Amino acid sequence: MSSPHDHEPEMLDFPHNWDELQETEDPLNLSSGKIRAADPENEPLVLSLFAATWADIVAIVAVSTASLLVLGMIGHQPTITAFPWAMALALMWWIISATATLIVRRGTPGMLAAGVILAEPIEPKRVPLVLISALVSCAFLGFLAFFGARLSPISYVSGASLEHLD
Repeated sequence: MSSPHDHEPEMLDFPHNWDELQETEDPLNLSSGKIRAADPENEPLVLSLFAATWADIVAIVAVSTASLLVLGMIGHQPTITAFPWAMALALMWWIISATATLIVRRGTPGMLAAGVILAEPIEPKRVPLVLISALVSCAFLGFLAFFGARLSPISYVSGASLEHLD
């Protein structure tokens, strides 16, 4: 078993320019506004895109159903008037979780469940547009997936191509 003291001193030194910012060539592709071409071998299938949308739908319905079940378990009668509140709660949960996963993991919860991500990180001002396009895709029950990965609304509004999760 080795300890940190076993290494040579030069291996433990910090680089001389550790405190300097390095110039990069627009890693987020923010200046051009164009979608970078995806690797055709890593492009997700239409079925994967369809599954990603349905996974988002299932996540929303699951939270809505769970909230109605909790109401029943604590003694309230979940009538039809509770359903809009349960759906509002579920949509709020999905928006918050999708925002977090878009920023951190580059995909909505459904996209991550189906193994589909955006190829590059998206700029923060595009996050609401990506969320809206994902909800529109859910409203169309996933049939927007038939446009394919290259013409996907999520890919278009994010400015990044879709690819399989490695």
